[in-house]
Amino acid sequence: MKRSRYEKWDTRDMELEEAQEKLRRSEELYRYVLQLSSLLPWTADKNGRILWAGSRWTTWTGGDIGTALGEGWEDFIHPDDRERITSSWRQTVATGNRFDGEWRVRTEDGTYRWMHARATKRADADDDGIVWYGTLEDVHDHKGALDSYYRAQATLARFSRLSAMGAMATAIGHDLNQPLTAIVHYVRGCKRLLAHVEGTGKRDLADALDDADRSAVRASDIVRRVREFVTRGTIETRRENLEALIDEAVRFVLADPPALGIVCEIKIETACSVMADRVQIQQVLVNLMQNAVEAMQGQPRRKLIIRTANGRDDVCQVSIEDTGQGIAPGIGNRVFDPLYTTRGNGMGVGLAISRTIVEAHGGAIWHEPAPDGGTVVSFTLPRARD
Repeated sequence: MKRSRYEKWDTRDMELEEAQEKLRRSEELYRYVLQLSSLLPWTADKNGRILWAGSRWTTWTGGDIGTALGEGWEDFIHPDDRERITSSWRQTVATGNRFDGEWRVRTEDGTYRWMHARATKRADADDDGIVWYGTLEDVHDHKGALDSYYRAQATLARFSRLSAMGAMATAIGHDLNQPLTAIVHYVRGCKRLLAHVEGTGKRDLADALDDADRSAVRASDIVRRVREFVTRGTIETRRENLEALIDEAVRFVLADPPALGIVCEIKIETACSVMADRVQIQQVLVNLMQNAVEAMQGQPRRKLIIRTANGRDDVCQVSIEDTGQGIAPGIGNRVFDPLYTTRGNGMGVGLAISRTIVEAHGGAIWHEPAPDGGTVVSFTLPRARD
C-alpha cells in the first residue's frame, strides 16, 4: 500500500524536528559544559560583532551581558592593550584565520585581570547568523605564577653568578695580596735608601713614597676585608669619625680634582661618630664617588657635593650629589640589584656591594633626583653612643 504525499511530508517534518531538537540539545549541552568550566563562551557575526556571551561575563566585569555585545567588550580592555587587541581581532575577521590573544579586562572593582581568548570560524556559517565561536579564559593567576617562576629562575641564575664571582674574588684576593706585600716592601726600602740622599725634591719624593705606602697597605686591607665579607659575611665595627672616613675616600678618588675638571664640596652639618667597619664603609664611599665622577663625564658642569647630617632614630646620614645626567625614570632601586648596570662598561657590582655593606651595618641606602639635575645617593649608619 502506497503512502500519500502528505504522509511523506509529515515524516520529513518529524525527521526535521527531531534533528533540530538534537541540535538544540547539543548546543545546550555545549553551553552547560562551558559554563561548568572556567571558560566564558561567546559568539560573533561575520563582522566580528559579539552576538552572545556567557553569564560569567557579569561575574567578572560586574556589567550585564549587554555590555559585552556588539563592540561593547572593547570598553573593558586595558588602555595599553586596546589598540593591539582590536586591531588583531579585525585582522582575524578579515582573513578568517584562527584568533588567539591575551589582554587585560577591567573587573567589577576597577582592577584588571589577564584573559586569554580563542575563536574559530564556522566552515558552513550563514551570512546572517553566527560565524564565530570563541571562549574567554581567566589566566591571571596562572600568568602571575608563571611570571613568579621566571623571576625565581632569573634570581637563581643571578645568585649563581654572584656565587661564582664571590669564589673568583676570594681567589683573586689571595693572589693580589702577594704583589701588594711586595710593593709595600719595595716602597719602604726606597724610603730607607732616600734617607742617605741629599738634594732638592727629597721632601716631595718622600711624601710620594709615603702616599704609595699608605695606598698599598689600604689596598691590601680592602682585599682582606672583602675576602672576609664574601666568605663569612662578617664585619668588624668600632667607633669611627665620619668626617675622617670621607676625607680619606675623597683623597683616594679625587687626588687632583682640578685635573678632572671637578669641583668638590664637603659640607659637614655636625660632627658625627658612627659604628662602622672602616675599610668597608670607605669602600662604599669610594664606590659612590666614582659612580658620581663617571656620571658627570662630558657634562659642562661637574660639581660633587658630599653632605653629612644627623638623621632620625640615632643614625648619621651621608649624601653624595652629582650634576650628571641622572637616573632614568622607571628604573627605581634596580640600580642596587646585583649585575644590573646602565653603563656599557659597567658590571653592576659596585652599588649592589654598597647596599649589602650598608644594610649589614644596620643602615639603609637610596637615591633621588638632585634639585639642579643629577642624582643624590644617600645612606645611613648607626650613630656611636657616648
